Formats: sequence, C-alpha cells, structure tokens
Amino acid sequence: MDSTGDSWAKTQHDLPTTDAGLGQTRPDDAGRDGGLPLISRGHALGRYLVIEPLGAGAMGVVYRAFDPDLDRSVALKLVGGLHEGSEGDDERARLLREAQAMARLSHPNVIPVFDVGILDDAVFVAMELVDGLTLRAWMAERPREPAEILPVFLDAGRGLAAAHDAGLVHRDFKPDNVMIGHDGRVRVLDFGLARATGAEPTRSAEVDEIRSSRRGSVGTSLDRSMTAAGAVMGTPAYMAPEQLMGEPAGAAADQFAFCIALFEALLGARPFSGTTMATLSMSVLQGKITMPPGSRGRAPGWVLAVLQRGLQVDAAERFPSMHELLEALSHDPARRRRRWWIGLGAAGVLGAGTLLGAAMTPEPEPVLEAPALCTGAEAAMTESWSPARADELGEAFAATGLAHAPPTWTRTRAELDAFAAAWVAEHTAACRATRVTGEQSTERLDLRMACLDRQRQQLGALLDELATPDPEVVARAIDAARRLPRPERCGELEALHTVTPEPEAPELRERLAELRREVDRVRSQVVLGHLIEARRRLDPLLPRVEGLDFPPLSAEVLDLAADLEADTGDLEVARRIGERAYVAATAAGDARLAASIARGQAFLVGNQLVHGEDGRHWVALSRASLRRLGGDGELEARLASAEGAIEVAAGHYAEALRAHARAREHWQARAPSGPDLAAVLDDIGAVHVVRGELDEAIALHRESLRLKELSYGPDHPQVAASLRELGSALSHAERYDEALEQFERGLAIDRATRGEHNRSVAVALDDIGRVLRRQGKLGEAIEHHRRALAIWEAVLGDPHPDLAVSLLNVGYTLVAAERFEDALVELRRALAMFEATVGPSHPYIVYASNSVASTLIDLGRYDEARPHLERVLAIEGLEVDPTLIAETRFMLAHALWADGGASAPERSRARELAREALAGYRTQAERWGPQIEQIEAWLAEHG
Repeated sequence: MDSTGDSWAKTQHDLPTTDAGLGQTRPDDAGRDGGLPLISRGHALGRYLVIEPLGAGAMGVVYRAFDPDLDRSVALKLVGGLHEGSEGDDERARLLREAQAMARLSHPNVIPVFDVGILDDAVFVAMELVDGLTLRAWMAERPREPAEILPVFLDAGRGLAAAHDAGLVHRDFKPDNVMIGHDGRVRVLDFGLARATGAEPTRSAEVDEIRSSRRGSVGTSLDRSMTAAGAVMGTPAYMAPEQLMGEPAGAAADQFAFCIALFEALLGARPFSGTTMATLSMSVLQGKITMPPGSRGRAPGWVLAVLQRGLQVDAAERFPSMHELLEALSHDPARRRRRWWIGLGAAGVLGAGTLLGAAMTPEPEPVLEAPALCTGAEAAMTESWSPARADELGEAFAATGLAHAPPTWTRTRAELDAFAAAWVAEHTAACRATRVTGEQSTERLDLRMACLDRQRQQLGALLDELATPDPEVVARAIDAARRLPRPERCGELEALHTVTPEPEAPELRERLAELRREVDRVRSQVVLGHLIEARRRLDPLLPRVEGLDFPPLSAEVLDLAADLEADTGDLEVARRIGERAYVAATAAGDARLAASIARGQAFLVGNQLVHGEDGRHWVALSRASLRRLGGDGELEARLASAEGAIEVAAGHYAEALRAHARAREHWQARAPSGPDLAAVLDDIGAVHVVRGELDEAIALHRESLRLKELSYGPDHPQVAASLRELGSALSHAERYDEALEQFERGLAIDRATRGEHNRSVAVALDDIGRVLRRQGKLGEAIEHHRRALAIWEAVLGDPHPDLAVSLLNVGYTLVAAERFEDALVELRRALAMFEATVGPSHPYIVYASNSVASTLIDLGRYDEARPHLERVLAIEGLEVDPTLIAETRFMLAHALWADGGASAPERSRARELAREALAGYRTQAERWGPQIEQIEAWLAEHG
C-alpha cells in the first residue's frame, strides 16, 4: 500500500491490479523492405563503394557495388530489420553462419559468395554480380519449348542438389531466384533464407507469418500477394505442404518448389490454383493439381509424371533427393524407345483434378483426371464456412459502427480461413489413409471423421454467435477464432485411442448429438463474453448432460461451468466444479481434456485462491495427463505459465521466472510474433516489477505492446491491456507522466471499443487514480477511484473480489488525504467482501487486514488494530511474498509497544516481531531499503 502521507499505509505494498480479464520487387522499391534506408551512390559500406540499388527482397536490399581491393564489381546484399538486443544478435549470428556456409560451397550453378560480415548491425553478403536475366524474365521473353526449358531447370536443380549435399536448404526457390547469365550459365541465388539442415525450425516463419500474409491477401490477386516473400520464410505460391502446415522444411520442400516452377515454365501456370492464401493452401494441402486450359500436349507426359511425384503432399512420397529427381528428368523414354510407369502410391490416385500416373508412350500424352476419391472435404466445409458467409459476417461487424471492427474482422477471417484449410487437409488425409493408401483401418477413419465433424460443428456454433456482434464480441473475436481446436489433433493416434465409444441406442445417440450442439453454443457464448446468456443456457443444460451419463460431455460442460463461476467471482464454487470436471475427463479417458482442466485448476487454486501446494498438485496431474497423451507443446507452455502464476502468488519470484521462461521458449519457437508470446512477456515483466527490476520490466512490456499491435491492430482492447501493464511498470519507476500517457491511451481504446460501463474502463480509471495518488493529486485520484467504483458496482454487483479491490483503492487514497474515518468505512467494506468471496486465508485478506490496521494505528487506536494483525499471522499455510508478512509483523510490533500499557513480555515480543520483519524485508533488500532502515532505527531505539 502506498500514499503520499506519513501514515502506515504509505510504505509498502500495492495490491495487485485487477484486469478485465506475397509481385516482384521493383528497383524503386529498394530500401523499403528489411528495415534499411536507401543508400546513395558513392557511399562506402566497409571496403565496398555503392554504385546503385538493384532491388529489395523480404530480408534486405541488394546493391551493385565496387570492391577496390580486388578491382571488381559485386552484388552486395544487406540484411536488416533484425530484432534489437540478444534476439537480434542471435539472428545476425545465424545469418552469418549461413552465408559463411554458402561461401564454402563452390558449384557452377550456385552464385559464388565472396565475403560476409556485419556493417552497422546489418549482415552483408558480397556475391558475384551476374550480367543476365532472372529465370522468370527469361521465360517471359518469348514462348519456349520443353527441349529449351528442361536443360535450364536441370542446371538449376544441380545447384540446389549441391547446396543440399552441403547441408543447406534454400527454402525460397522460385524463378526470381535463378539467374541466367549472358554467358549461358545458370546460377541459383538468394540463399538468404537458407537454414542449416537439422537446425531448429522456426514455426513462426511458417505458420504465423503465413497467417500474417494471408491477412494481407484477402481479396487481392494471387499474382500480387502469393508470389511476394514478405515476412514469410519462403514464397507461398511455391511452398511445400509442410511449410504451409508449420512443419520442418527440408530438402524435399526445395524439390516441391522446383517442380512447381518447372510446371509453370512448361504449361504457363502453376499447378495449384487459388486466388487467396486460404484457397491456395487448400489446393496444395489436398494435392489438387489443376491443368491449365489449353495445356494438352504442351509438355511430355513422362515429364508431367515426374513432376507429379515431386509434388506429392507427403514429403516421403517424393523423390529421395534432388539427385533422383534430376535423374528422372534426364531420361526421356522416347530415346530409350520403351514404355514405363512411374509409381505414384496406391493406385496412383491423388484426388480430383490431379494427375494420374499411367503407362506413358514416347509421344506427349494428355494428362487424365483421377477418380473422384476423397474430394468432399471442401464441399463439406463450405456448408459452414464460405466466402459468402464471411462477407455476411464482415457486414455485421461493420454495422456495429466500431472503428476497429472492420480490421478486427479481417484478422478474424484470416484465422477462420486457416482453420478451414487445415480442416480440409486433415479430412482429405484421413480419407486417403483408408480409401487410397489402405494404411488405416475403417474403424480409425470413423473416429477421425467423428472428431472432424465435431470440430466443424464447433466452428458453426462460433459463426452463429459472431453473426450478432456487439462490442464484447468484436473485442474477443480474434482470440475466439484462434481457440478453435486444431484439426490435426483428429489424426493423433494416442488421442483417438482414448475416445469413449458412443451409445449404441439410436435415441441415446440423438440425445447426445443434441446436447453437444447446445454445449458448443454455450462454449461460443463464454469465449465471446456473453456470460449472462451462457449461464441462462448452462444451468438447465448441466443436469441433462449428467443424466445422460456420458463422461466426455459431462467433463466439457462442467469445465464450462467452472469457467463461468470463476469469471463471476465465486472461486470456491469454481474449484469444486472443476474437480468434478477433472474426474469426468479422467473417467472418459480424455487425456487432453484432463490435462487442460487440471491446468485451469492449477491456476485457479494456486494463483487465484493462493493455495500453493494444492496448485502444484494440479500441475503434477496435468503433466501426468500430458504424458499419457504423448505430449502437447501448446498445453505444456500454458501449464508453464500457470506454474509461474502459482509461484508469483507464493512470492517465489525466481521460480516464477524459470517457469515463465519455459513458456516463452515455446512461443518464441512457434509463434514469435503472436499474442501468446506477448502475454508471456507481460507475465515476466510483472515479475520483474515486483522484484524492482524496472528497466527489464519496461522493455518486456514495450515488446509485448508491439506484438499485440501486430496481432490485433493499434486500437484493439488487447492493446489497451498491454498499455496498462506498461503504464504500471513506468509508474513503479516513478515515471508518472509516461505512465499516465499509457493509461490514458488505454482508457481511450477501452471506451471506444467497449463503452463506458465496462470492467476494462474501471481498471483503467483505477490505474490512473493510483498514479495521481503517487503524484499527490489526491482530489483527482479520489474522483477517478469513485468513478471506477461506480462502474464495478454496476457491472459486478455486490459482493465480488474485483469490487473489493476497487474499494481498497478508494480507501488507500482517503488515507493519503488523511481522511482516516472515511477510509475505514471503505477498507472494512473491502475486508468483509473479500471474506465473503475468496475465503479467510487469501492474500487479499492480508492486504485488507493490514490496511484496516494501519489506518487504526494512524488514528491511535492500537487495541483495535492488533486483532487484525494477529489474525493475519495466525493464517496457516499462507504462501505470499515474505515482505507482505514483514509489513504485518512490524505494524504489530509498533502497536504492541505504542500501547501505553504494554507489559514486558509484550515488549519482548514486539522486538522479536521487528527482527522477523527485518529478516523478511532483507530477502528483497534492493527494493525495500527504506523499510529496512526504518526497522533498524526502531530496534536501535527500542533495543
């Protein structure tokens, strides 16, 4: 508690705040990408003299430059736009290693690298300056025959093969990255996206940045958006399925891109159609090859059959390496005067519109369409999600009149597109595994299809709720779309083995299907913030579900009920319902659901209710379920965050940082520009605040804010939440004007997006009030807290722990204004409300009891203060910051001694309490120096 006066309430602890909840680049584009300014002619970059810019790419700018030491012109590429700090250092080190590996590679079909290094924090690569055309420009010069095209691609393929042999993967092979010199030699260039074979894949560069690209490509042409590299590690129009799905991209991905480019050169169009990122992804992930109109006879059938193998969805079904692919392309069967077959997997079937491997004659053969097996996924998805449905929802969002609604819908639509593409791919893969390749039983196919059907139903329920958006729906829409289940989970063998068989009786199956639809609707209402309506539906639904005696659905509905109770403030009820949910999930054998429920219980019990040991027990249960599941990186990361929260509540800040670091490591590897990482950074920043490490905290909160703005847009409520975190850190650093700037911006966003009477607005008003109090502007501070309190009372009702927190804020400010009697009224009301909502042993009881006692001490009413302090010290098993109890002990020491009738034993106890308080503060001596000095002086005086 703090204030500006000399009262006991000033010294020590602030209550934790309450929170609601791809086009080529033109030469004149040089310098606009990669975060690098355009460099003028004659400027020196190290020993190189810049002559002119040649172009810009996703990672930097390329210049024609002169090397005076060796008297030659070079192509000088500068790679910028790197992160600051240690992360940027790591990026520079990786780029240097890759360029150095390329410098060691010598092959006639790979552009030579002469020199690498660092210039002003940018990595530079000096390469051979090729006088000639890109392969794309060469293809566009005039129509070319296969006999002219194949030798050029064979040379380019040899360059790729040489790089693969050296342990490098290009990751962005396309006609723009191949040069044909006027000397006729073909060179592959721009290995700037290469990654050493076996290096840890960065899922973000594949999944999250592709999503980012997809968000920017809605409604744009494929030529403009799908062939630009942008922030994506590769070019989407040439990406292999594993890149689109976020899997590690090896040499087989280069093979896939090579086959797309050769197909395009021969037939005039790429094999996979799609005018947006979502439709292109669906085509690629289904292996749906489209023959361009009028292309019959333009390419030899045997070449197309070779390409078909290189374009297999499963990388294992492609050629073992580029060498085998080049070998196949080098042997024209017409020259060997025989027929041959190219094996293409079971029956050679890829799907509707794909190539059919067949006996090929020496003459060009037409490419036939395969039988229509496993082709219904896209049509099934269209029943729920289609461009027309997306347009309807977009109009509904726009009709809200909220300025941030249209950009929010664009991001939400991108997430829904991504889900739909993944669902179609998984549906097709499940079908093919049984109907085409025969590697999967019919029973497992049924399980996978049932899982996918439920996921599509959950999508439909969410879309129905999105159709009537209000401010809260708009605020939560992006996250709700992100929370849809991942379709690939329906292919996980371990998870399918735990599925409880459905009832055999038709009437029970019908009841189960109906109840699932209702549960899915309630879930969508909860995630979109329609809590009153959700409770209205859930109360009669719960006994109906439990009466069916089907544990998997009982676990789902109980988990939803626990979430609702926790949100409305009844944490003990939420705990009891959560326990029942876990038992039901365990009975159902659903390891993933059990792990998720246990994680939620760990946070509720260990952080919100501050029962540390019980919380850690739930962590162990969640981890055990994850082991049965075979692991789940996302759930493990969220569990690590829960662990961190438990240790924060217990005052174990070093342990909290270690747990949060594990979560951070996961999200940095999987989604380094996403909101999940932003949330973890805010968690870590908050720990640094309580440790007094304010520079670290401010830097983390600024990075979180940047990521939130990227993920949601600058005017989204999630951005306001990060502004509050940053403002809090700045306030603790006594940078009050800067803190107010962040809080005021966040308040403006909350008001514009959610209206005046909303929890987030109340939180922001309380935040501003605290800063004003610290600045000594007590009248303004009281006004802000009173306005916040009115909103809390209107939104939550009485009692609620968040309302009690707001009452404490009012009380603290009244104490600072020396209005002690008025303060006591609010502080006692807060204490009673905490007792009614969080129980008698919660840290909130400590805050409120200390506050009441400190105010009574200020009034000289020591005998009334002592019972409140004794009560705190009598709480068993309390795990909190030791400095909070140190505050209690020293206040009690003061009260015992100051009471004129204190006996010798009482005075002896007072000295012992002071020494214990001193030891507690010394655990964080760097933060609590003034308190340590105060107690030392008191002991010296009362020794």
